[in-house]
Formats: sequence, C-alpha cells, structure tokens
Amino acid sequence: MKFTRIASLSAIISFVFLVCNIPIVWGFSRNFIFGSRASVHASASVSERVRKLSTSALLVNRMASSYGATMDSPSAERNKGPIWEVLDPKFRSLLSESSSSGGLVLEVAAGTGVHAEYFVSNLSNLIDDEFAEKDVGKWKWVATDPDSLSRGSIDARFNRISSVSTVETHPSLSLSLDENGIMEEGTSLPWDGGVDMIICINMIHISPWGATKGLMKLANEKLRPGGILFCYGPYKESGTAVDSNLRFDASLKSRNSSWGVRDLETVVEVATENGLDFVEKVSMPANNLSVFYRKHG
Repeated sequence: MKFTRIASLSAIISFVFLVCNIPIVWGFSRNFIFGSRASVHASASVSERVRKLSTSALLVNRMASSYGATMDSPSAERNKGPIWEVLDPKFRSLLSESSSSGGLVLEVAAGTGVHAEYFVSNLSNLIDDEFAEKDVGKWKWVATDPDSLSRGSIDARFNRISSVSTVETHPSLSLSLDENGIMEEGTSLPWDGGVDMIICINMIHISPWGATKGLMKLANEKLRPGGILFCYGPYKESGTAVDSNLRFDASLKSRNSSWGVRDLETVVEVATENGLDFVEKVSMPANNLSVFYRKHG
C-alpha cells in the first residue's frame, strides 16, 4: 500500500512537470512563489519559466504534504544557520536564567518547519551539552502557521526528531494575525505572560500591515516580563534601502498592494506602543536584519 501511494504521487508529479514542459527539480518551497530580490530583472522568457517552475514546485510541495511528507524551503535551508548564530547567545542567556519550571518558545508563521526543526534540534543539543548540570526544566516549542499543509509539514518534521529531542514539541497550531491579534476563534494560546521567546521569520513584509500590529499585540500579551521577540527579514531604514530591497519591495507590492518591505523605525514604534523595547539589530546575509525586542519588566 505504501509503495502504491508513493508510485501514485510520483506519477502525479511527473505529469505536472510534463504539462509545464520543464525538467524535474526537487526542493523548491512555497516561499519561492513569492519571488526573490534577485529575480526581479529576469527576462520575460525566464520569468515565464520561473512562474511555471514556482507553480509546479508549489503543487509538488502540497502533494507531498498531503501524503504526510515534509515540504522544503531552500531559502530557509540557506538562512537557518546564520539565524541560529544570532539566536544562540539569546537562548544561552535564557537558559542561564531558567528555573526548573522550564521555558516556552512560540514561533509565528513557521512555514514548512525547516527553521523549527533546526532550532529545536540545536536548542536540545545546547541543553544536553552545556546545561546538563543545571536544572533548566522542560523547554517547549510551539510552531504556528495559517496554512494547513504547512502545519502538516511542521508536524512531520517534529515527529522525526521527537525521540531524540530534549525540547518538547507541541502539535502545530493555526494562527493568523490582524491588528486586533489572533484571528482564529478556535486557536487558544493559554500562556499569557508565560512565553520566553517569540520568533517570527519573513512574515512582516509578506503580510498586511495589520499582521505586524497583531504580532506586537500578541508579544505584549504572551511574553513574560523580560521575554524576547525576534523578527527576521528585509527592512527599509530612514525610508530607503539597498537597491535589491527596493526592487523586492516593488515586486511584493505588484503581487499584493498590502505587502511590502517595512520601515524599521515604524515597526519599532508599533513595538514600543505595545510595551516592547528595541534591543538591537544585526545585519544578516542577503540584506536582511535580525531584530530583537524585549518586553518591559
């Protein structure tokens, strides 16, 4: 039965690529369909080929997820290492302060779960290797995404590391944000004032502005005093940015007028209005920034 399902999936994937008249290339994610800053100058013929490849890759990822498999994200694979390098000292600080009651990490817009799986594995190794003599309690990781197939991929990734991870993973949750906070009536996050870190990667520019307001509201409600909000992505500063980010901004707005590369100063202002202090920004590869906030207290 399992072989039959795999064979059927393979046949469907082959048909998709045959119809689109493109070679089979594995490993593209749903994130690719949003485009990249480097692709803005592609010629019409190349753009059409990319469009076909992106659409086909999206179908392949979604079909794979429907079969209980993980979906891929090449961009997340590329940046997960550099992002962990800036998160690592923050987690070390949290673990040093941690009591036997443990800790909780909430990831918003976790996508295919590439970051979640990698970060959970690294946090688990950090606890086992360098905090073995300290009772840091049980640490938990809750990943969320509004897309059901992405949540399936997240859960599949968590399942394959659950037996070796010191960090406890929670089944992924549906979470969408607008300016009032969580949009789903059925999603309950019962950790008011109890979350140690909220992580949000590549959401702010690919969502309406209300989602950023909702993120800051969520952070104010859920983070404990001194808890950390971490955001990653491209930004403008003082109203401008490097050419690649300006082109990316135009590309995003051409897809959806409510999207766009945000002014960091405006985002910081909304964070401040919600009881968060701007801590630092760290320059990252591909003209992105890692931005840290801390809740008052």
